[in-house]
Amino acid sequence: MAKHRAVTKSVSAPHALAVSVVSAGLMGGIAGPAMAAELDTPVVPQVSIEIPELATPTHVRTDDATLDDAEKIVRQASQKALPAAEKVNKKYAPKAKKVRDEAKPVTNKVKKQAQPVLDELQPVKKAVQPVIDKVLEDKTVATLVDTVIPVDQLMTSKAKTRSKADVQRSRGMKILEAARSRIGDPYVWGATGPNAFDCSGLVMWAHQQLGINIPRTSQDQIAGGHAIARKDLQPGDIVAFYGNASHVGVYAGKNTIVHAPYQGQNVSESSLDSMPYYGATRYY
Repeated sequence: MAKHRAVTKSVSAPHALAVSVVSAGLMGGIAGPAMAAELDTPVVPQVSIEIPELATPTHVRTDDATLDDAEKIVRQASQKALPAAEKVNKKYAPKAKKVRDEAKPVTNKVKKQAQPVLDELQPVKKAVQPVIDKVLEDKTVATLVDTVIPVDQLMTSKAKTRSKADVQRSRGMKILEAARSRIGDPYVWGATGPNAFDCSGLVMWAHQQLGINIPRTSQDQIAGGHAIARKDLQPGDIVAFYGNASHVGVYAGKNTIVHAPYQGQNVSESSLDSMPYYGATRYY
């Protein structure tokens, strides 16, 4: 892969498409004067919603970055922008919804009369839809788009399901990574980290690294969350052992767990079959 490729070649097209989707959605929902005259419908005045939070452009110098570096920059920027995007959505989404609701009688008539044209455009939509779905997997982009057009109207149900599953798997892996980062630390009864743990203390600490608060004891931990069948285990799930759920660990995939075993031992990765299985739960 060649170096020195401009970021705009790799990332601007999807984001430009997201903007185009927004523009298309607005044009589809608000009839312009020419279309109104052609279709004999009343004109809906243009509505402008200014979002000052997004008014300041951000420039990133990436002349010497590889494409992988550029993608990392974009991901980091998106993560940093997410709180602002959520703030924008909370502040402006009600106003945008009111505009859509007020325009609905006109837009319904326009859509009905424009249906033959929309039918002809179906092959184009089918070709573009996977790209739209991919763009909207970025939570920051999806949040901003949702301010103007409900994302549910843009994403396919398959993409929404896949995106949710991907996010869940990613969170589970981060819990596992947190638990693995403590491998080698000693078991100390009653300890909750960051340098020593008992079994439930390690599980609790790993979840806290993602801002997830769970109960302190093994029995309370397994009693909460969403119960998971053994065949559906994913990395990051909590697994309990013995008849009274007196021991817990973090599922690591491939029939293994990360756990703090007992006094005199260190945090380690062991086989799921090394102890009597009790059950599993998921908090993420």
